[in-house]
Amino acid sequence: MKTRAEVLLGEDYFPALPCVGDMTAQLFRSSFREGSESVRLMYLLSIASARRNIRLSASCFVPDDLAVAAFVEARRRGVSIEIIVPGDRTDVELTRRASRARWGELLEAGVAI
Repeated sequence: MKTRAEVLLGEDYFPALPCVGDMTAQLFRSSFREGSESVRLMYLLSIASARRNIRLSASCFVPDDLAVAAFVEARRRGVSIEIIVPGDRTDVELTRRASRARWGELLEAGVAI
């Protein structure tokens, strides 16, 4: 991710592993120094690994190019995507405008916003 801005996915990178218990867990490192990059990577990996559906609720949803591409690719795989954003009232109009400026390709791909 750091060197090529590319999310690695699939069996070549994540081969199937045998189950060891009956609980599902996902873990990632986060800190005040590197936290936002870790969260961004987990966000992109979650989109890239979705198989059936994604339901995302975000008060400040302004996806970058890589996130838009990940959502569009997920739709191509048949993943149902619903993104929940604030209604008519918001305290940050600039964020709403920036968000809506990014919706075109998502809506064309069949993402429900």
